[in-house]
Amino acid sequence: QGQPSITLTQKINPIIQKLTVQIPDGNQLDRRVVLGAAMIVIAIEGKQN
Repeated sequence: QGQPSITLTQKINPIIQKLTVQIPDGNQLDRRVVLGAAMIVIAIEGKQN
């Protein structure tokens, strides 16, 4: 049907914020692109808090 989807999961703690990225083996997207997207999400969430 398509490529397996990439999952970004946030675990919010009052002190530490974690973002877990799961990339399935069959996904063809470059991992550097995924890393860049995750960094943007972290930066946006940091400014909102």
